[in-house]
Amino acid sequence: MPYLHKNQTIQLSHIPRYWAINPTDNTTMEWYDPEESGCNLQLMTSCRDTPPLRTISKDSCLGQIIGSLPLSSCHAKYVSHSGVFVRQLTDNIWVTSSSESL
Repeated sequence: MPYLHKNQTIQLSHIPRYWAINPTDNTTMEWYDPEESGCNLQLMTSCRDTPPLRTISKDSCLGQIIGSLPLSSCHAKYVSHSGVFVRQLTDNIWVTSSSESL
């Protein structure tokens, strides 16, 4: 999903499908393929194999996104700004991204 970073529209790849972030102690858990770990992330998160907690480094892609830093550790592709991005994820769930209020 594209998003606006420093007035440029970018799309990231090679990132986890889900991130759980604890801002209190600056840690994260990452899931690239939740089903592989026996995870159910629907109503209440539960996993057969819990991923390790990691400290969010400013040198990591997530740390750079959170800190509004240059994205040197991210696989970023700059895309043309089309105003509003809309994609249907499932039957009744849509995701949107816009640089302005909708």
